[in-house]
Amino acid sequence: MGNDNNKFKNEITSISEKIDLKLAKKNNNKLLVCSPEAEETRAVVTANLVLYWINKQEKVLLVETGESEKYANAFGFEKNENEALYRSKINQLFMMRLNSINPEKKLRNIFDNSMNFDKIIVDISSDLDEQNFSLLVANVKNVLLVTKENGDKHRMRKQLRMIDDFSKIIGYVAIK
Repeated sequence: MGNDNNKFKNEITSISEKIDLKLAKKNNNKLLVCSPEAEETRAVVTANLVLYWINKQEKVLLVETGESEKYANAFGFEKNENEALYRSKINQLFMMRLNSINPEKKLRNIFDNSMNFDKIIVDISSDLDEQNFSLLVANVKNVLLVTKENGDKHRMRKQLRMIDDFSKIIGYVAIK
């Protein structure tokens, strides 16, 4: 696990040389990062954006929809027992896990209380069900698609159908 965590941290720093995320970094205070298949790549892109915003002194909420411990390990998140938020060792960074228990209520809390955060970035796991995916897309203005180069076009088309409003898509990142 420790070796995987180091690899993940190294990829966070090296990927910034490979992709240009100016659109995603600009003035998007609610951003959805999704990928139908490129879990690892999506996580690296998300972490890269989080680090960028933290370096700009932004207060960031990372919403994770999967069960992975990647972010918890990479950013040193610890959960307060009385709160739904995980607090990072980095003062401006918080995380919330969105699971199948009351997802609609949690989503309302996230987006209604977004005034407390400068940036909200939602990392969409590829196994998130269609209903929750649609709820998330309805609450954001900006979607960043991440995929593998020459990836599964059928899965990408399915995800595009779920997004429906293509004007929300601010960028498309394809990684080898």
